[in-house]
Amino acid sequence: MIVDPDFCDHWKTRMLVGSLNGDEAAPVYVLRLWAHCQNRRQSQFENLNAEALKALCRFPGNANKLEASLAASGFVRRVEDTLIVLNWDEYNRTLIAAWSNGRKGGRPKEETEADSEESKNPRVPERKPMGSRLDKNRLDKIRDDEDTPTPHKRSRAKRAANPTAANAGRRRQSEGNFDSRGSPADPDLPQQIFDAWNAVPGLDRVLELTEDRRSLIAERLREPTFAQSWAKSLQILAETPFAKGEGERGWLASFDWWLKPGTVVKILEGKYAPAKSRASGKSRASSGQPYVHREGDHKRLVIEAKRAAGLLPPENAEGM
Repeated sequence: MIVDPDFCDHWKTRMLVGSLNGDEAAPVYVLRLWAHCQNRRQSQFENLNAEALKALCRFPGNANKLEASLAASGFVRRVEDTLIVLNWDEYNRTLIAAWSNGRKGGRPKEETEADSEESKNPRVPERKPMGSRLDKNRLDKIRDDEDTPTPHKRSRAKRAANPTAANAGRRRQSEGNFDSRGSPADPDLPQQIFDAWNAVPGLDRVLELTEDRRSLIAERLREPTFAQSWAKSLQILAETPFAKGEGERGWLASFDWWLKPGTVVKILEGKYAPAKSRASGKSRASSGQPYVHREGDHKRLVIEAKRAAGLLPPENAEGM
């Protein structure tokens, strides 16, 4: 905000002091009004009534008298509902220009005579004809760069020379439970695991195979133990009273708990087996022999669990 050195002794300021019955704080009221203009970056205010003007200036007297005195002294003018602070834009035009330049990225660069001449006649970059010494040197450097071995080039050459080794990781992935995109090779496997869980009597039933649960199943299938032995772990849970709410606390094994990292390994190690089985050192998972996953184990588990739950007729009734 720009204020003249003689502001307090200016005739308009002294006129305002006289209009307010000799109130020597009158210059401060004007300065507060100008400060509001600077904060709002404007000099016209709609719907600013006399009471609001009094509050801005912190005037202790009558609000209408303050506005009338400011208007009579030439500091403000009211047009309908708009209060205009007179001459503030003129006195602070450099400040307003700085605001405008700031929105445009700063003060514009002063153009010199040389810049003006160059803008009228821009210089054309000098180009040497093809076949010059400069172009030959550049071509020689490009050839040298192509012949220089780099780690990236050596790796690319190694993969080209031995494509079998380069694709070994992809083959291991596609031969397992996932395809080359990282999705389960068998798209029905998550649903089969979901159905197998619900078919085990006594376990906490699951209502929906959500996307979060599909993601958890995909994560667990990347673990070799889960991928090979998840069906065996459900068989163990079907024979574990503690997992079916028959413990002291009535805890019931849930599908989300089963999908946590490491849960299937603990089940296979017999961590949830009855105390007698743990004391004897026998694990339900293996009975002394490692469990080997066989094709169709999970499907047989689903069928057996559904028969046990009464969802399918007995084996003899099917003529098998």
